[in-house]
Amino acid sequence: MSKIQKDWDNFFVINFPYLYSKTYNWLTAWCLSYEKDKDIFVYVLRDRATMKIVAALPLIIVKTNFGGFPVRKLEMIGRGIGCDDFPIIDFHSECVDKIFSHLASHAKWHIAEFSRISNDIFHLIDNLKKGKVQNIITHSKNYCVDLTIGYENYLAERSKKFRQNVRTANNRCKKYGTISYKVIDDKNIAFKMAKEIAIESWQYKQGSSHFSEIDFKKSFMENLLNIGSISTYYFAFIFIDRTPMAYLFGVIKNDVFYVVDVSFKDTYSRFSPGMLLYCWVIKNFMSEKQLSVFDLGGEGEYKKVYSNMIKDEQKIILYNNNLYASIIHFVRKQKIYSKILRFLKSKYKK
Repeated sequence: MSKIQKDWDNFFVINFPYLYSKTYNWLTAWCLSYEKDKDIFVYVLRDRATMKIVAALPLIIVKTNFGGFPVRKLEMIGRGIGCDDFPIIDFHSECVDKIFSHLASHAKWHIAEFSRISNDIFHLIDNLKKGKVQNIITHSKNYCVDLTIGYENYLAERSKKFRQNVRTANNRCKKYGTISYKVIDDKNIAFKMAKEIAIESWQYKQGSSHFSEIDFKKSFMENLLNIGSISTYYFAFIFIDRTPMAYLFGVIKNDVFYVVDVSFKDTYSRFSPGMLLYCWVIKNFMSEKQLSVFDLGGEGEYKKVYSNMIKDEQKIILYNNNLYASIIHFVRKQKIYSKILRFLKSKYKK
């Protein structure tokens, strides 16, 4: 293990243990799989006296469409999994301004987007000096499950429709065969079985599965397995007559379980295996009484159905201080802009 890898991981373990998707191995696997030929900016700032890391931001610039505008967008590496919190120790919050000042002069970007910023870290954005960027801040939610209340109480809190859907799915499965569930600790066996499921999923067919091989490279999940340190990874499966139907992959950090990925074979979709597996894992954690929170990972209607706890978060868009970004910011503020977007979306659907 190199010194920078050791220092990097120690920094996150001590100060930001919940940012599992920013560990050295995770980022390495992600970049090997997804970030070919992209501009990557990794900032590591150290305290001059102790030489300990006080800030570590893994950033990337991607070319994308932003509300109808082609842009170069700055975002966290691995955006979409876990939080986008700025890993900066609180009393070194002036680092935010220094980093974005450097980015403004050394990197070509128009928009910066950070989807999930916790309220504990959110105040760091205030340290950006006026004139460097323009901020747009919107409220967002992170849906979770309180694992301390007991499964019977949890199920009683769910909607009548939800409970009926669970009963219907169970009855359908029982008519077809025998349902069973299992947590597999052997990561090699778990990865192999999960890949078997993923290959028959709709995500794989669309190329959006973490088992998808992009440009003939190894998939993200395979890279993650090969690189190392997988002791905190968790795989649960649902079977029907010993045939695996779905898997749930997550990470355990302290007393929190973070959902990373759920997938099922399309041929078993009528049995709602994903829903049944979610319920079984939640029930299992509640009975074990070792964890307190089941983190579903941000917003989404299907996540809301399972949630009985909401953590407030923020979504932040930063417009760079250049002409093109200023034009985008100005246009998006106009009332007619949203009307045009709605019209185009309705026309596209037709």
